[in-house]
Amino acid sequence: MVKGIVDILKNDAGVQAIVGENKASDKYKVYPNVCPQPEKFPYIVVKLTGKEPIECKGMVPNMHNYRYDVMSFHKNYDECENLDNAVVDALSLPEGVTTSNGVEFVDIRHLTTVDQFVSEHYNLHVKVSSFIATI
Repeated sequence: MVKGIVDILKNDAGVQAIVGENKASDKYKVYPNVCPQPEKFPYIVVKLTGKEPIECKGMVPNMHNYRYDVMSFHKNYDECENLDNAVVDALSLPEGVTTSNGVEFVDIRHLTTVDQFVSEHYNLHVKVSSFIATI
């Protein structure tokens, strides 16, 4: 279900304005699970970190809470923070069911954000925002 989160981010004007298009100029730099290297910063990677069934007495669960980490990478700390803010804004969906890339989101909630740093060859700042989505 990462495809739904990736789709929301790729289609958000605020995110598009910051990440821009990939080297091939055929898509915005929002990737599921890993960024194909080499890719120029800034970019976003979305990872699924959990899937918990919502139990219904006497039924097989048909809804789940999915947990995601959305990692925003940038060379500049302030710009990394701006990108993370755009991510949080994009995933703050209006009330009601939202469908994106075939995934029906009942709710997406921002849980927390932490700082990281990638020093191996890149020296990039990373903001990791965690979300939970009811699907």
